[in-house]
Amino acid sequence: MTTSARNRSAARAVPCTKCPFRSDVPVYLRRERRREIRDAMLDGSGFACHETTVPVETDDGDDMAVTADSQQCAGAIKSILKGGGDTNTVRVMARLGLIDVDAIENAGADVWDLNDWVSVAEGDTAETFEGHPTSPCAVSDAGCEAPVGYLVGGAVVRGDIDADTECAVCGDPVCTSCLAGRDTCPNCAEADGRP
Repeated sequence: MTTSARNRSAARAVPCTKCPFRSDVPVYLRRERRREIRDAMLDGSGFACHETTVPVETDDGDDMAVTADSQQCAGAIKSILKGGGDTNTVRVMARLGLIDVDAIENAGADVWDLNDWVSVAEGDTAETFEGHPTSPCAVSDAGCEAPVGYLVGGAVVRGDIDADTECAVCGDPVCTSCLAGRDTCPNCAEADGRP
């Protein structure tokens, strides 16, 4: 390890100007990629600041690689904390004195809550975001196609997939799987005395 790497924090102090987590920067990553990043972070993986990675050529084209001098993304850490959680990576780095969580959380540009970041439309900023654009299933039974939330790495993640239909009685969004061949949701069917 180089001297400069030993004297430097394991994470950036503030989100960089093009940080994908900043809420004042138009969202530029596809929703699927944002979901992959969120799930990987919540499963314990870190997320390196793109300004501290190096370009490499891969079979799939150009990519970025983490090196010994790479630092964790301050925007990613702030986004996790803003959502009310943390990750094993953040806890371990803080316990080892490699990062100052309070300093990161309170410095630099504002970021998206990690759940909002996944559900906003590409091109949105905090100024143009009109609330949660998804209508997840109101039932969320086993096998639900659009759950309202689920566990990833011990953290509850808000659902970001729309239900594909609605209950004929109450009008709540519901997925085809939870309807199980009925035209009403299980809650309305139970209230009507139907199985």
